[in-house]
Amino acid sequence: VERNTAAYLAVLKDPVIDILGHPDRPAYPCDARTVVKAARDAGKLIEINEHSIEGDREGSTFDVCRRIAERCAELGVGISVSSDAHMAYQIGQFPSVKAMLEEIHFPQELIMNRDRETMLATLAAAGVCDLRDLAHVNMRP
Repeated sequence: VERNTAAYLAVLKDPVIDILGHPDRPAYPCDARTVVKAARDAGKLIEINEHSIEGDREGSTFDVCRRIAERCAELGVGISVSSDAHMAYQIGQFPSVKAMLEEIHFPQELIMNRDRETMLATLAAAGVCDLRDLAHVNMRP
């Protein structure tokens, strides 16, 4: 747990990292409270991944994802919901994550990719890129 936590903390210190992906692996347990707090302090997001928990509603990966999501809600840390699609038809699908977030009453305002405007504002705030003006001209709602 200590070694994995230290690895996640090192990743969160990297200025080119904006989202900590796959912190849910039971094979690599970490201190979720410490990792989520470090993400908050560094202004980073945590990924909550559909592919990790689909079909595992009663398993250890689901429990880890739920614990991480609960810590994010408690500490006000933004998340990025991901389908992590392994097949084209799964792109943008995350029913297991949606159900889990609803069960724990996860705050919508902490889902940073809940809509286009929020995601673009999040990217701009992180210094990744500012596409907000371009999006209003070139993208359909």
